[in-house]
Amino acid sequence: MTATTTPDTPATAAPWAPQGTLTIDTVTEHWAALHACIGQGQPVRADLAGITRVDTAGIQLLLVARRTAAGVGQDFSVSGLAVPTETCELLGITNDAANAAHPATVVGQEG
Repeated sequence: MTATTTPDTPATAAPWAPQGTLTIDTVTEHWAALHACIGQGQPVRADLAGITRVDTAGIQLLLVARRTAAGVGQDFSVSGLAVPTETCELLGITNDAANAAHPATVVGQEG
Protein backbone atom coordinates (compact mmCIF):
# COMPACT_ATOMS: atom_id res chain seq x y z
CA MET A 1 0.00 0.00 0.00
CA THR A 2 1.35 3.42 -0.90
CA ALA A 3 0.87 6.53 1.20
CA THR A 4 -1.44 9.11 -0.35
CA THR A 5 -0.40 12.74 -0.23
CA THR A 6 -2.20 15.99 -0.84
CA PRO A 7 -0.60 19.44 -1.19
CA ASP A 8 -1.64 20.28 2.37
CA THR A 9 -0.41 17.08 3.99
CA PRO A 10 2.77 15.71 2.44
CA ALA A 11 3.76 12.24 3.61
CA THR A 12 7.09 12.29 5.37
CA ALA A 13 8.86 9.18 6.45
CA ALA A 14 9.43 8.50 10.12
CA PRO A 15 13.20 8.04 10.31
CA TRP A 16 14.82 5.25 12.27
CA ALA A 17 18.62 5.43 12.23
CA PRO A 18 20.15 3.02 14.72
CA GLN A 19 23.87 3.01 15.44
CA GLY A 20 26.23 0.14 16.29
CA THR A 21 25.06 -3.43 15.99
CA LEU A 22 21.74 -4.96 15.05
CA THR A 23 22.23 -8.27 16.82
CA ILE A 24 20.64 -10.58 19.37
CA ASP A 25 22.06 -8.36 22.13
CA THR A 26 20.47 -5.15 20.79
CA VAL A 27 17.22 -6.08 19.02
CA THR A 28 15.02 -5.48 22.06
CA GLU A 29 16.10 -1.86 22.42
CA HIS A 30 16.02 -1.34 18.65
CA TRP A 31 12.51 -2.81 18.43
CA ALA A 32 11.20 -0.31 20.98
CA ALA A 33 12.44 2.64 18.91
CA LEU A 34 11.40 1.11 15.58
CA HIS A 35 7.95 0.17 16.84
CA ALA A 36 7.45 3.78 17.99
CA CYS A 37 8.22 4.96 14.44
CA ILE A 38 5.68 2.51 13.02
CA GLY A 39 3.12 3.83 15.49
CA GLN A 40 3.38 7.36 14.07
CA GLY A 41 1.09 6.52 11.14
CA GLN A 42 3.46 7.48 8.35
CA PRO A 43 5.92 5.59 6.14
CA VAL A 44 8.98 4.34 8.01
CA ARG A 45 12.49 4.76 6.62
CA ALA A 46 15.18 2.64 8.28
CA ASP A 47 18.60 4.20 7.65
CA LEU A 48 21.10 1.48 8.50
CA ALA A 49 24.25 3.35 7.47
CA GLY A 50 25.34 3.48 11.12
CA ILE A 51 25.03 -0.28 11.61
CA THR A 52 28.36 -2.11 11.85
CA ARG A 53 27.09 -5.68 12.26
CA VAL A 54 23.85 -7.59 11.62
CA ASP A 55 23.03 -11.13 12.65
CA THR A 56 19.94 -13.26 12.04
CA ALA A 57 18.12 -11.61 14.96
CA GLY A 58 18.67 -8.24 13.24
CA ILE A 59 17.31 -9.59 9.96
CA GLN A 60 14.31 -11.00 11.83
CA LEU A 61 13.72 -7.57 13.39
CA LEU A 62 13.58 -5.98 9.93
CA LEU A 63 11.18 -8.66 8.67
CA VAL A 64 8.88 -8.19 11.69
CA ALA A 65 8.99 -4.44 11.18
CA ARG A 66 8.04 -4.86 7.52
CA ARG A 67 5.11 -7.12 8.48
CA THR A 68 3.99 -4.82 11.30
CA ALA A 69 4.10 -1.73 9.08
CA ALA A 70 2.20 -3.53 6.32
CA GLY A 71 -0.42 -4.60 8.86
CA VAL A 72 -1.26 -0.97 9.57
CA GLY A 73 -0.99 0.14 5.94
CA GLN A 74 2.41 1.82 6.19
CA ASP A 75 5.34 1.60 3.81
CA PHE A 76 8.66 0.42 5.24
CA SER A 77 11.97 1.02 3.48
CA VAL A 78 15.56 0.24 4.32
CA SER A 79 18.64 2.11 3.12
CA GLY A 80 22.32 2.24 3.92
CA LEU A 81 22.98 -1.48 4.18
CA ALA A 82 24.74 -3.43 1.44
CA VAL A 83 22.86 -6.67 0.84
CA PRO A 84 23.72 -9.18 -1.90
CA THR A 85 21.02 -9.66 -4.56
CA GLU A 86 20.50 -13.33 -3.66
CA THR A 87 19.93 -12.43 -0.01
CA CYS A 88 17.46 -9.71 -0.99
CA GLU A 89 15.45 -12.18 -3.05
CA LEU A 90 15.43 -14.73 -0.23
CA LEU A 91 14.23 -12.14 2.31
CA GLY A 92 11.62 -10.53 0.05
CA ILE A 93 13.38 -7.20 -0.30
CA THR A 94 14.54 -5.49 -3.45
CA ASN A 95 17.91 -3.95 -4.16
CA ASP A 96 18.37 -1.79 -7.25
CA ALA A 97 22.03 -2.78 -7.44
CA ALA A 98 24.02 -5.37 -5.60
CA ASN A 99 26.44 -2.88 -4.07
CA ALA A 100 26.57 -0.46 -1.17
CA ALA A 101 25.98 2.60 -3.37
CA HIS A 102 22.30 1.75 -3.79
CA PRO A 103 19.86 1.24 -0.92
CA ALA A 104 17.75 -1.85 -0.42
CA THR A 105 14.01 -1.29 -0.05
CA VAL A 106 11.83 -3.68 1.88
CA VAL A 107 8.81 -4.67 -0.19
CA GLY A 108 5.69 -6.60 0.58
CA GLN A 109 3.10 -3.87 0.34
CA GLU A 110 0.14 -4.52 -1.89
CA GLY A 111 -1.69 -1.58 -3.28
